[in-house]
Amino acid sequence: LLEGDTSSEYRGKDFLYLCRLPEIYQKLEQSSDSEHETFTVEMNNMLLRIYINRVLRQDELYGVMMIIADDSENLRLEKQRKEFTANVSHELRSPLTAINGYAELLKNGMVDANDVKRIGGTISDEGRRLSAIIDDIIKLSQFDESKVQQESTEIDLDAYLQQILAVYNETINQRILKLSITLEGERTLFFPEAMLHDVLDNLISNAVKYNRDGGSIDIWISNQPSELRLRVADTGIGIPEEHIERVFERFYMVDKARSRAISGSGLGLAIVKHVAEFLGGKVFLESELNRGTSIEVFLPKADLSSDAE
Repeated sequence: LLEGDTSSEYRGKDFLYLCRLPEIYQKLEQSSDSEHETFTVEMNNMLLRIYINRVLRQDELYGVMMIIADDSENLRLEKQRKEFTANVSHELRSPLTAINGYAELLKNGMVDANDVKRIGGTISDEGRRLSAIIDDIIKLSQFDESKVQQESTEIDLDAYLQQILAVYNETINQRILKLSITLEGERTLFFPEAMLHDVLDNLISNAVKYNRDGGSIDIWISNQPSELRLRVADTGIGIPEEHIERVFERFYMVDKARSRAISGSGLGLAIVKHVAEFLGGKVFLESELNRGTSIEVFLPKADLSSDAE
C-alpha cells in the first residue's frame, strides 16, 4: 500500500526507509501525545485510511501500532454521498425559492392583474421542474438499492419513438432542427418499457436542448435478437474533452448557467448509465466542442428473454 520494494527487508529500520510521506511520519512522531489517531491519505489514486494507536506496557509507552487499509471505495462513496446531498439541496432550493417567492406576492395581493397569468405560468413551470428532479432522484435511488422493476412488455418501436418525440416536436419545429430516424431489425421489442423510456427520452432531450438552431438530430435503433443498440447524435454545442469522463456523474453539468437556463439538472446521463449497467450493457460517448455529440447505448437482451420464459 505504501509502495515499498517487496524485495527489501524493513524490519528493525526507521519507518522512513519504507515511506517518506511527511503527513504519516509526523503523525507517528506525535503519536505519544494521543491514545489513537485516524486520518486519510491520498496516494497514487488510492485513499488510505490509517489508524495509529499507542501500545502501553505497565502504563508506560512501549510502542506504536499503525494499521493501513485501502479504503478507496468506501471513502469514494462517502464523498459521493456528501456531494449528492449538497447538490440535491441546491437543485431543489432553486425552484422552491421561485415558487415560494411568487406565491408570497400573490398571497399579499402585490401582483398587478396583468402579471397574474405570467407569474402563474412561472410557478407551474418551476413546479414541473421540481417534480422532474424529484422523479429522477427517486429513479437513481432505486438503482442504488436494486429496487428497479424489470418487467418486460411488448413495444412497437415506431409508435413508441413517435410518442416520445411528440413532447419535443414543437421545439424541434421552432428551432428548425432536422430529424433523421433509422430503425433496423425487428419493429417489435420485448423490453422493460420504463427503462427504454428513460434512455431514449434523456438522450433525445439532451440532443434537442443542447443543439444549435438549424442543427440536426440522428436517431438510430438496432433491435437484434440478442441485443438492442440505440444511438442519438446531434450537431450541438458539444462537450469539452476535459469534461467527457464526468458527464455521467450525478448533477454534473458542463455549463451550469446554461443548463439551468434550459432546465437541465445533470441527472439525465447518470440515469442512462445506470440503466445500461443494470442490464449489463455499456454507454459510448463521442463529442467535439461546437461540433456535436453522439451517444450510443448497448443493451443485451439475453437476461431479459430468459426472464420472460
